Amino acid sequence: MRELSALIVEDDVASAFQIERILVQQGFVDIHRVKSIEAADELLDSETPQLAVVDFMLEGKQTGLELMARLKELQIYSLFITSFEEQLVMEKVIEAQPTFFLRKPVSDNEYNFYIQQIKQQLTHKTRDISDAIFIKDESKLVRVQFQEIFFIQSDGNYCTLYTQKRKFHFRKTLIELEKNLPKDAFVRIHRSYILHLVHVLEVNSRENYVFIPNHKLPIGKKYRAALMHALN
Repeated sequence: MRELSALIVEDDVASAFQIERILVQQGFVDIHRVKSIEAADELLDSETPQLAVVDFMLEGKQTGLELMARLKELQIYSLFITSFEEQLVMEKVIEAQPTFFLRKPVSDNEYNFYIQQIKQQLTHKTRDISDAIFIKDESKLVRVQFQEIFFIQSDGNYCTLYTQKRKFHFRKTLIELEKNLPKDAFVRIHRSYILHLVHVLEVNSRENYVFIPNHKLPIGKKYRAALMHALN
């Protein structure tokens, strides 16, 4: 299972610190903190955390509700927190359908309980996407099976994923994408390339190239041993 990752969208420093402390205690490693919807949206262009803890009232004109559709699209679990008790606000929160929502002030025990519930879902989820990855393609998400992927090439904060039929260009770092790939099937062969081992046809150790159907990819010196180990 990949390292547990989370996004905290909270502009109150004390509350954000409390949430981060509990997430760390619960085993979350990759934790991002932002104070506004705009900052959260920007981060979600390149990162896909497994859990988002979102406050209703934030910096700027937008509320946490504006983020819910994006979280659903990316299949991110959500823990929504609010200090409002007005009926209209509650109706809007319920309509947005976060995974869970809590009223402030939230105790450590409450956070621990609901984050633990989400952790269990992350650990034991049996969605029919365990053999695939979702790639953002313009305004939609496309399901690409791991077996269809030939290789992935990075260019800064962007990646291009190649399959037999087409290629996808999207904003995400290679490091972040690598976390979502099965380690027994994919291997890093260069600082800019990840390769699906099943498609390897030939490895030229003298010239440091690996051949797959219709492509010749470079092998970085620091990655050659890992590639040869994976093939053997």
